Amino acid sequence: YAVTPGDAAQPVSDGSVAMIMGFAGDNAVQDLEGIAFLDLGSDGGVSVGDEFAYVNDQAGGEIVEGRLQVVGVRPGVASARIVHMADVVFRQGLVVRLTGKMR
Repeated sequence: YAVTPGDAAQPVSDGSVAMIMGFAGDNAVQDLEGIAFLDLGSDGGVSVGDEFAYVNDQAGGEIVEGRLQVVGVRPGVASARIVHMADVVFRQGLVVRLTGKMR
């Protein structure tokens, strides 16, 4: 599946969870456009264009502090570009949830 201009992920509730296994490059701190590797891939239903988010629910509400968009997928792993972050939130071991699905 190829994402074309104008395509957008549709919101989903109760999406799958994935853990960040690591990052491309040697950056000590991750920034926008950085690539994260997730432990969930096409065998878990992940597609190019899907969106994952880190939601901080410890503050009494659900605040999206970071968002990733899948740019590559294999059976057991997906690579995702950092497209939004409120602070330096992305780190190895962080759990993110599928919040948008390409249809």
